[in-house]
Amino acid sequence: MGLTIHYDLKFQGIAEEARAKLQEVSKLARALPFKTVGEIWELDYSKDFNNDEENKRQAGANEDGYRWAKIQSQPRGEWIGRTQYPDKDGSKYKGYVVELWAGKGCEATNLGLISKDGKNWMGHAFTKTQYAEHFVKAHLLVITILDACKKLGILKSVNDEGDYWETRDLSLLGGNITESTKAIKKMHGDLKRAFKHDRIVGCIDECENYMTVKKGVKV
Repeated sequence: MGLTIHYDLKFQGIAEEARAKLQEVSKLARALPFKTVGEIWELDYSKDFNNDEENKRQAGANEDGYRWAKIQSQPRGEWIGRTQYPDKDGSKYKGYVVELWAGKGCEATNLGLISKDGKNWMGHAFTKTQYAEHFVKAHLLVITILDACKKLGILKSVNDEGDYWETRDLSLLGGNITESTKAIKKMHGDLKRAFKHDRIVGCIDECENYMTVKKGVKV
């Protein structure tokens, strides 16, 4: 629960071109104030999610990040899950993904392209910015890299729950994050009262994001 940016990617071309597009995204991200920008990971859905040797080979020290990127990027409607299904069409997909991280409290931004035929590529994922320590910076960083994906011709669509993608209006983003924070705080408080347990802890206890912005301010 909380403000999230959902995004879909698409591309037509050979594998080397798809990988090159993500390498360009990585290069552009390194010029922005992301906390971390990962290397290009290979995705192979014929491999078991629990294949530790394969995960470590691909991910290095960031095995959890690799698993999450692979789960986020898997083909819709052909859920692979955490076990291997070599008889399913979904297991025929292969591709690439790069993981970006805007900072503490923000989810990773996984930008991936996968394909079953090696010509038609797709990708989808989401980044929850609700609990970012520096919310505005994190949210706008994700939007900026999605702008770059659009210029590179690999962006299909974006659904920004903060309404910033469509409007570039900080006042709308501010209103949405404030309302979202209030709603989460209320629900969290209701749960504590219902269970009569003050030790119920949520992400909202770590970071409450509120914004006050003058109307019409755009970036």
